[in-house]
Amino acid sequence: MELSQLKLSLQQMNLAIDDAQFLRLKNFADQVFHTNQRFNLTAYSNLEIIYEKGIYDSLCFPLAQFKKNASMIDLGSGAGFPGIPLKIVYPNLKMVLLEPTLKKTQFLMDVIQQLQLPNIQALSQRAEMLARENTFKPFDYLVARAVASLPMLLELSIPLLKVGGQALIYKGKDYLAEIALAKNALRVLGATITEVKTHRLPTDHEQRALLVIEKTMPTPSNFPRMFSQIKKTPL
Repeated sequence: MELSQLKLSLQQMNLAIDDAQFLRLKNFADQVFHTNQRFNLTAYSNLEIIYEKGIYDSLCFPLAQFKKNASMIDLGSGAGFPGIPLKIVYPNLKMVLLEPTLKKTQFLMDVIQQLQLPNIQALSQRAEMLARENTFKPFDYLVARAVASLPMLLELSIPLLKVGGQALIYKGKDYLAEIALAKNALRVLGATITEVKTHRLPTDHEQRALLVIEKTMPTPSNFPRMFSQIKKTPL
């Protein structure tokens, strides 16, 4: 996807993006590309892939339901997808980028500073540890992309949300199989899938899905478990 095609595609989705926001998206893509030359930040090897599989993929599901000044956490933010594009397009969000790898967290901090993004911070922490901190305050929204299988991801995600909050989980073509495997995790953790949005990328036509998952009850006190337990015996 060329830069001009990215701009046209975002306009066709009726996203309210002005020139300053689009310039921030472009500058962010440039920072990802140049940093990736120095260390393994992402598998996206050129700007065209970053535009399509990074920025466009982060924004291809318009989400007008965000409450004003809502809090959001991007779980396993990595190179900043989808959290930074969402923050640029929805500037009222109070965003936390959660990334356990310190080197990637430092990159996210540099991006925040260079793009002068307000009300956003990068935090080097594991989700299961953050959820158990005494000072932890749950979020209105959580986004996650390419982090783990859905049963594992739900145990990491749902405890970070307020009751009534939503997890917005980005998945690929196998989303139906993952949903089938996650029925027990949804039941145990007190969550339900309220909507599934689907889309295809414009250039290579890969299937994309967004699972909208609502937290319907408080998280049982024994969750989340330590990651080694989550990985060994998923719900």
